Order: sequence, then C-alpha cells, then structure tokens
Amino acid sequence: MTIAVVGTGMVGRTLAPALAALGHEVAVGTRDPSTTAARDDWTLDLPLRAYSEVAEGADVVVNATNGRASLDALDAVGSDALAGRVLLDVANPLDFRAGRVQHRRGAVTRAKRRRNHPGDIVGGSSICSAPSTRKGLRSPMPFLLRVELPDVPGSLGRVAAAIGEAGGDIEAIEIVQKNRASGTAVDDVLLETAPGVMPDSIVSACTRLDGVSVLWISRYGAGGNIFLDLEAVEALTGTPRTAIDELVDLLPITFRADWGIRLQRNGEGVAVTHRTSAAPEHLEGTVDWFPLARPAILAVPRDWESWRNTIVAAAPLGDADEMVLFGRRGGPDILDSELARLGHLAALAESIARGA
Repeated sequence: MTIAVVGTGMVGRTLAPALAALGHEVAVGTRDPSTTAARDDWTLDLPLRAYSEVAEGADVVVNATNGRASLDALDAVGSDALAGRVLLDVANPLDFRAGRVQHRRGAVTRAKRRRNHPGDIVGGSSICSAPSTRKGLRSPMPFLLRVELPDVPGSLGRVAAAIGEAGGDIEAIEIVQKNRASGTAVDDVLLETAPGVMPDSIVSACTRLDGVSVLWISRYGAGGNIFLDLEAVEALTGTPRTAIDELVDLLPITFRADWGIRLQRNGEGVAVTHRTSAAPEHLEGTVDWFPLARPAILAVPRDWESWRNTIVAAAPLGDADEMVLFGRRGGPDILDSELARLGHLAALAESIARGA
C-alpha cells in the first residue's frame, strides 16, 4: 500500500517508519522539504515531499500534524488530491483551557468535515506524544514545560514534587517572567519522562495544584539543558568579530525557538545575511518591519508558506537597517520579558562586534 504521512512532528516521525517497516511505501509531507531535511530531529530515511505533492498516487493519507495546524496543512495538500482517498486523522490537539489536559478527540475530524474535505475521513487519536512503544525506542524523552504559578515561597517546590510523582525527572528550571501585579511567575521546566509516561499526566499533575496553570508543553529538541543568557554572553565575547552571527546561532537554544535569522535592509529590499539551518531562506514578499525602534513581535503575512504558524520576535541592531529575529512554530507565546532579553543580547552583540 502507498501511504502519505502528512506532518513531521513526533507523531509523523513515529508512524512513518513504523508503516515503512511493515512493507508499505511511505512518503512524508511537509511544508518545506529542504527546511525539514535540515532539522536536527529529522533522521528518517524516507522521501520528503511538499504538501501539494505528497498525496499523489497514495492509497491512504495520514494526517499526523499538530491538530491546530491540520486544516491549513490539508488545504495545502489540496481537495483534488484528497478526493477518493481514505484520510486517517490522528491529529490530537491538547487543550488546556478547562484547567486540565483534554484531548478534544474528534474535534479536528468534525472541523474537516465542515470544511468539506473530500475523501473518507476516519477519526483516530494519537498516542505518540508519549515515548514510542515500539521495541528499542524506549529511551527517556525531553520535554519543555512552561508553567504559570503563584510567586510565593514553596510554590515551585510543589510543582517540582507534582512533576516527580507523575513520572517526570526535572533537568533544569529557568524563571522566564515575574508579574508583580498579579503575583505570579512563569517558569520553563526542562524535564524527561520515563518510558510509558504520557506528558498528559505531567500536565494534569501540575494543573491540580491551586493557582498553577500549564501554558505549554512540547518536545525539546535541544537536548538536556537550558542555555542561559550568561552562557550566551560568554560565547559572544569569545568571538567578537562575528558576535552578531554567533548570537543568531544561539537564538534557538537561548529562547527555546526553532530558528534564528539576521536581516539587513538595502537599496534592493531586505536580505537574509545569516540564519540557522532550520530558518526560512528568504522573505516571501515585502514587509514594513523596518525601521524597528525596539524589540517587538512581528506580523508575518498569512500567505508566507515557510513562515506559517510561526511566532516571530525581533530586535534592532543599533542600526535602522539591521535586525535579528527568532521564530517559534506553534508556541509558546513570546513574553515581554523575552523581548527585553532579546533586546539586551542584540545590543550587547552589536557593541561587541563594533569594538572588535
């Protein structure tokens, strides 16, 4: 059987090789094959195809995208390509709005039917947010948990205890933001889960605590540590002549983002002068991002394919014609404190480079 797996996240990376191992001919669909191939977490020896091409000749299409991005992804695959084919929907978005983790099972499938996507839609649910149960793939999985909690003594200890009781092993914690007006703090917690422990159980354990809410949880591709601003400063001062490009390379791990870019405005438009491997290669149109007076979240045009579902933050580089930016696909939201940190690091990198 020929199967098209749409999506290159944890679910897609688990299902695609498993289906191939069973003897099926499998291709994986992604928005930008070259960008996906350059990602550190992409290690599969399977063909990558653009969404618009992946369903050609397929008997079954598996929707393994993030549930919140499913409709846009399937629109990119195309109604004609889906017509007459079985669409297996395993998208399973997590919803924290009720104060506890919910699987909103079937919600995506119903939405697809409302959008009149052709083909036979078979609803399912993903269990691949937990470590894979396939033999030989039971190593601990790193997750990044962003949690809001009361800014009072003992609060973080209660969260840490709840995570441990639910099967999580905390590797590092960073205070991201404090809100004195509300008396709350936002912390990033890097943790690993033991084989068989669902991240849902970590979320539920945290949200059962009074005043605690989970803002985000996702796989953390940078490995076993949180890279602190002081470490970034040390790296910048060690390479003064290339400090700005060094900062761009450090943006993903420093801000738990997917990529970093350096932009320069010239007489011909805006050019990407340095970027990390997973970043878009260029802007897909004209924008009014320049001049940028202070760090800000940028408005990305909705029709930019390789930038879609990405939250972008930028800071000026002491010049009206240059800036650095980082992008997070899907989330978590970029906080005011993170914008301030980005501005400080950008100003420091520019100062180091200018004095070299």
